[in-house]
Amino acid sequence: MQAAVMANQDPQQAARIAFQIQDATTRTLALTEIAPMYSKVNGEDSASWVKKGEKQLDGLPADVTKLKLLTSLAKVYFEQEQQGKALQYMNRAFDLGEELFEQDLTANPGKMAYTADGEEELDDLAAAAAQYLQDPNSVVTKVNSTENELLKAHLQVAAATGLMHRSKRD
Repeated sequence: MQAAVMANQDPQQAARIAFQIQDATTRTLALTEIAPMYSKVNGEDSASWVKKGEKQLDGLPADVTKLKLLTSLAKVYFEQEQQGKALQYMNRAFDLGEELFEQDLTANPGKMAYTADGEEELDDLAAAAAQYLQDPNSVVTKVNSTENELLKAHLQVAAATGLMHRSKRD
């Protein structure tokens, strides 16, 4: 999303853009994605956006939008070093993402795996989890339990990338 990319350089401008989004679910997703960067400007607003995202989550259908929100919430809690909540959302995201991936490939034989529903979000999540979790073995274990071998291979590469960034951070 445009707001999430912009948030690294100008969180206030990213918030202004996010608030212009007409669709309430998409707006909540954008605000949740920028919350970690915006917390440096206004922690109270940032926290309220995350809580709103959590409240909307259960009312969403099991689709890519819900997966994006789960992923975004996991990443918020990675950044805040709230490992328990981060793991909770990470596990929910992995379960939903793997299900969406399988459904999409089954419904569309011959579709390239890297374009299947859930693949991009799970790649991003695996990399972030490996980079930020105190114990990256939990994401490695989750990735290795992925049933689809092609998805598992993609996620293993993403997790390895996250581990590489982790070593640069430490």
